[in-house]
Amino acid sequence: MLAYYLHDLNPFIFRISGNFGPRWYGMAYVLAFACGFWLLRVLAKRGYTQLRPEQVGDFITWAALFGVMLGGRLGYVLFYRPEMLREPLSILKVWEGGMSSHGGIIGLFLFTLYYARRHKLSWTNLGDNLVVAAPIGIFFGRCANFINGELYGRAAMVPWAIQFPKELLEPANAPEAERAITACQKIDPSLNSADAIVAAVRGAGHSECGNGRSRGCPSRGSTPAPRPARSGLRPSRRPG
Repeated sequence: MLAYYLHDLNPFIFRISGNFGPRWYGMAYVLAFACGFWLLRVLAKRGYTQLRPEQVGDFITWAALFGVMLGGRLGYVLFYRPEMLREPLSILKVWEGGMSSHGGIIGLFLFTLYYARRHKLSWTNLGDNLVVAAPIGIFFGRCANFINGELYGRAAMVPWAIQFPKELLEPANAPEAERAITACQKIDPSLNSADAIVAAVRGAGHSECGNGRSRGCPSRGSTPAPRPARSGLRPSRRPG
């Protein structure tokens, strides 16, 4: 049986305590904005943008806060979690995750339109420069998505496919999770939830589950029927 890589990357750069600490996803944002600042400064100094070099810092700062961050968060709430509007304070709990790439794009669209009109700049000129810098941020964001074990693609049997245990936790995969729980409880009664299975799989590392025989059961013995691993990315619910 082909051995697949079992995704088990830590989303934290390091933990300070409990669920608190700097994450790779946050680092991706920092690197994206830093690289965007550097690239726009280069373009401004060479005359490719109407922004003056001394304006770039302010533009990137406000674009990050009001365009990407605010737009991404509100996009996530409106498109995926509208029930959060019943408890507005929950929108501020960004440490629990939840960003939308298309929300960030809409936010950046509106912010650049406002900024261009206020400073009497060409909005299309700003847009031309942003699309040069955007791929760098998207690259860092997708790297962070992979570290988080999210945005995987369709099932595949190719040698470079990867198994994502977190898939069992998604509501759409509830039937598969129930089958995995039933099978794994025959081996270890403590494996009575999808979270317990995922934790055991990650703890087992290179067990039978890690070498492609099963996605779900962490121990040797009777396992559910093997399923292919995942390959590629699907549309984003969190921006980079």
